[in-house]
Amino acid sequence: MHETSRLPRSVRFVCGMLVFAIVGPPVGGLVAWLGMGAATLRSPLPFIAGSWLEGGALALATGLVTAIAARRGATSWMIPVAAAALITAVFVAATAGGEGTAMLRTAPVLMPPAIVASFVCWLLTRRLFRDTRPAGDGRSKFQKSGGGGIGR
Repeated sequence: MHETSRLPRSVRFVCGMLVFAIVGPPVGGLVAWLGMGAATLRSPLPFIAGSWLEGGALALATGLVTAIAARRGATSWMIPVAAAALITAVFVAATAGGEGTAMLRTAPVLMPPAIVASFVCWLLTRRLFRDTRPAGDGRSKFQKSGGGGIGR
């Protein structure tokens, strides 16, 4: 049994979301700096310091989606990555006001940091989220019904 399983599920749920909200923005800020500021030797501090303003709500939303999926038993890395991509795309579309050229300029700047940050946060929370599944014997409904075996 994992140490994290001693914590109530609701505490693991909230802690996982907080990891996304606290760690995600500076990771995304660092990725943005590597993409835009590192070549000119600019300081990464403005990218990291401003990351909570630009990406805090997006990271929290990604953490919420990931935590809800984990409560339902889906703990793959694809969940936070897809959530971050979708949430960022909606954010870009909403802030660009439907103008296609603005969306095409903004998406490549915001999408890579969001995806990398969501993956890093997933790495940090996968143990927490793995234990948030509802109690049971660990088998899926498909497996319990006898499906999925070799030679059946």
